[in-house]
Amino acid sequence: MKIRSLLAGILIGGLFCGRTIAQSLQNGFYYADVASDSTLSREGPEGVLFLRPTPVLAQTHIQKMKIKKEFGFWVLEIVLDAAGRVVFFYATQNWIGKKMAIVADNRIISAPVIQEAVAGGRVQLSGSFTKAEILAIRDRLKPPKKNP
Repeated sequence: MKIRSLLAGILIGGLFCGRTIAQSLQNGFYYADVASDSTLSREGPEGVLFLRPTPVLAQTHIQKMKIKKEFGFWVLEIVLDAAGRVVFFYATQNWIGKKMAIVADNRIISAPVIQEAVAGGRVQLSGSFTKAEILAIRDRLKPPKKNP
């Protein structure tokens, strides 16, 4: 009862005081899902997507990134650490045919449809990105530096 009252007070306070209550997203990979009470809406390059609030894979699992040009298109190759490889394999295996959003700076960068399980820990982000755009994506996805 007290929790419900507190939540109602927060929601009403947010609505009537002109404040918005929005959850910030960590950089990483998110399941794009259907609209529900447990998803967060975000504007992406292809319109609004509803994301689960916790990333499937956080940027801390990114081991290294490399930019290259393939068939005339800029590609960002992302190499995951050992734990990230396992997590991403199972995440993509269970999400075939659905979108997975890549988020950086609280914005959806891309939301490809998963075609197959991604094994081996190498993820490629490609599309009609300019070199400047792919460099900016790389810079935003860089994991925080670890303390020695």
